[in-house]
Formats: sequence, structure tokens, C-alpha cells
Amino acid sequence: MQYSFRAFFKAVALFVVAVSLLPATLFAQNKKRDTVVVRQLEESRITSVAKPSPTLQSAPVQVMDRTAIERLGVQELYEAVKNLAGVNIRDYGGIGGIKTVSIRSLGAQHTAVSYDGIAVSDIQSGQVDIGRFSLDNVEMITLSIGQSDEIFKSARMFASAGTLNITSSVPVFEECGTNVIARMKVGSFGTYNPSLLLEQRLGNRWALGVNADWVTSKGDYPFIIDNGSELEHLLRKNSDVNTIRAEINLWGSIGASGKFSLKASGLSGERGLPGSVVLYNQDAFERLWDKNGFVQASYDTALGEKWDLKSVLKYNYAWSKYYDESQRYPLGFVEDLYTQQEYYGSIATRFKPA
Repeated sequence: MQYSFRAFFKAVALFVVAVSLLPATLFAQNKKRDTVVVRQLEESRITSVAKPSPTLQSAPVQVMDRTAIERLGVQELYEAVKNLAGVNIRDYGGIGGIKTVSIRSLGAQHTAVSYDGIAVSDIQSGQVDIGRFSLDNVEMITLSIGQSDEIFKSARMFASAGTLNITSSVPVFEECGTNVIARMKVGSFGTYNPSLLLEQRLGNRWALGVNADWVTSKGDYPFIIDNGSELEHLLRKNSDVNTIRAEINLWGSIGASGKFSLKASGLSGERGLPGSVVLYNQDAFERLWDKNGFVQASYDTALGEKWDLKSVLKYNYAWSKYYDESQRYPLGFVEDLYTQQEYYGSIATRFKPA
């Protein structure tokens, strides 16, 4: 009995001590929780441009994004297009010559060129000069041979054997709402190409982009001609170019799913057309003046869960002047003027049954 009483007394004493220390333990835990430092992680934003997958298309599709263009180190749009399979670029004379694209030798008339999903046209020759587009504001180049799987486009884009689509860059803003990029390119034969790109955020749903560049070059590159008895070291004549390009873009969101874009582009240039290399005669007097401008707008929206709507409007103005001096003309010279005005509109709907 004495041993049981002592054991019971010890058990009671330990229980009292444990109960008395419990509030202190809880208080210490509360104090420890109060001193915990809570840190908020900084926001991370990942952006990417949606592009078609060549492996998931039923028709051949080639995609070249901005990363691939910079890796190639090309300076002009036609130089980037040369790296696509099955493409033939024809250069009509010198650094300022017209550059046309044809797919699988079908001719430039059978290759459609679209800028941000809207067709580019040239009624005078039927061949689009892709040399007039600047590469500084291009995000992606897509080449589709045959009819692509993308059916949500205007009927005009289905009338060609292949389509070269040029997609301009959409600005991505960090903490600052303004992006400014200035470049200066210098090349041989008196070539200078300064450019400026300005992007500004307008609220939470709109953005504005302005880019302009100037290209000038003498184009008097040296070459060697063999006249049969000796080698002549000559300079290319009448191969100069002087071109100014400017473009304004406006992107915005309308409503819950509507996307709106407006583009205004203009070009003014003068260039010489070097003639063929003839023995003892390097004179060339052919000149070409170009003025081209267009305004286009696009609006995409979802009409419920199964219907989509896409509408585009475009106005295009083109003016060109050709001048040449030669004794084969009755007046000693010839001057041709050409003017084109085009109005274009399209509305397309898409229905997704499942």
C-alpha cells in the first residue's frame, strides 16, 4: 500500500507540473508564430507567340520565327525567305531591284503574299515586291504550299498555289509602358540604314507602335569583265537606291473576346535600274519612282461558343513612274506613269459543331 500511494502521488505531481507548463508552451508557440516573416514572391510573366505546328498540318507548312531570323543574321526580308525550302527569289537588278517570290517554280503570280492576314496586291504586274517590307518589325514568316488547314481566312487567300504570310510583332511591355529601339546598319558601297521603333502602352487594353527606316546606297560595286583580249575592272552604274518607309500599328481588345488591329504603312523611294553589261558601254538611264501606301483594319470576335467572326477592310494606293533615255525612242526618252487605287473588304464566319 505504501508503494502504491507513493506511485500515485508521483503521478499526480507530474500531471500538475505538466498542466502548469502547458500555457507557457502554447504562449511560446504563439510568440514564435508572430515572429515568422512572410515574403511575397515577385510576379513572373511568360509570353510567347502562337505559331502553327508543321508536324500537325496536312499540307506542307514552314515557320520561321523571330529567334530563327536573328540566328541566321539576315538583314532583309527576302534574305530570310531564301532559307525556306521550295522558294525561289528573283532579284531584278542591283541592291534596289524588285524582289519577287515563287513557290516550286510556279511563278510569282501564283504566290500570294499576306501582311498580318490581309492580301498584298500589285495589279500592274501581278508580282508583289517583298523587298519593300522591313524586317525590323516582323515577328514570324509562314509559308504554306497548297491549301493550309487554317480555313478561317478570306476567300482571296484560297486562290493561290501557295501563301507567304508576314506577321508583324505585337509589343510586350515590362514594368515600363514604353519600348524604344534604334538601329544603325552600315554596309559596303555607301549603304546606310537607320531605323527607329517606338511602342507605347495605352491603358490596359490598347497599344501603339510606330517604326520608320531610311535606306540609301550608291550600289557602285566593282566587277570584272573579260572582253576577249584583256580584263576590265569596272563599277556598276545606275544601281543606287533611296527609300523611306514608315508604319503605324494599333492593337486593342474590344469586349470580352474581340481583337482589333489597325495598320497604316507608307513607302516612298527612287532607284536606278542597271542595264545589261555591254562591252564598251556602261551607260544606264532607267529610273523608277515608287509611292505606295495602305490602311488596313482587322476585327476578330467570338459569337458564342460555336461561331466566330472575322472582318477586314483595306485601302491601297500605289503610284509609280518609269523613265528611260535612249535613241530607240522617237522623242529620245520615254516616261510611263501608273496609278492604282484599291478598296477591299471581307467578312468570314466559322462554325465549330463540336
